[in-house]
Amino acid sequence: MCPPGHFRTIARGAGVWWCLSGALVGCGEEPPSELPPRETVRACGADEAPFRLADGGFQCARVGPDLVAVSAGEWPDIAGLAEPVVYVRAGSVGGAGTRERPYGTLREALGATPRPASVAVARGELTVRSTETVTADVVIRGAGVRATVLVGMSSSTLLRVAPPEGMRALVSITRLGIRFNAPTSGCASAADAGAGSIAVEATGAGTRLSLDEVEIVRAGSGLHVDQGATVCARALTVRGSLGHGVKLLAEAKGYFRDVLVEGSCLGGILADHSHVDATRTA
Repeated sequence: MCPPGHFRTIARGAGVWWCLSGALVGCGEEPPSELPPRETVRACGADEAPFRLADGGFQCARVGPDLVAVSAGEWPDIAGLAEPVVYVRAGSVGGAGTRERPYGTLREALGATPRPASVAVARGELTVRSTETVTADVVIRGAGVRATVLVGMSSSTLLRVAPPEGMRALVSITRLGIRFNAPTSGCASAADAGAGSIAVEATGAGTRLSLDEVEIVRAGSGLHVDQGATVCARALTVRGSLGHGVKLLAEAKGYFRDVLVEGSCLGGILADHSHVDATRTA
């Protein structure tokens, strides 16, 4: 819903739209203006959205991550990753963080000594049963958006980036999916079906979060950024959030390119006292 004194309206700019309650609209101080024709919205396929052309018309274009591309074999491509790299495979027991003896949980990997610069997560579903807090630089890479999936619990934050006060943390999450096993009965049950869960939270002025080729499904909020944190997202899809798909609060900064937020119960992107720069974002 829009705040008092605001109207649902199109978000002007270079192909920038706000998605609210299934319609490509946003909140502005002016009454609603021309929206994309309903038939144009309906004509767009999965992972597509209508964008305004120079002549005033609309054209469907694909946004979000590549849902098909995967690394060859079980493990992500680690080319270009900083050392040391530690490895995680769901179900592994007694691991040492090597490819031959991987850890079985994300917590083991993030808490390894020496501190890992990169975490490679194998194909498969890796359950994260409680909040994992990241306080220092790290890259977390999967084998593909639909190949490596982190599965969260319905009432908690899955990954929280929060460096100590006065410190900085640059965290990159790439080529993986995040899914919550919340009921799929629709928005009516959102209040008691995991609306409080957050897929990725970034907080604090020292936080720099990068999301690249990521899909988030059925979280309470897919992405929550506040207290001056900065997020840069490219090729991100947030689907079926029980609250807002993306929230930026309290001087947060968000830079979005090729991002699709759809099917959120309370709205696509909520920005309150924050800066948003979005291109090809729906």
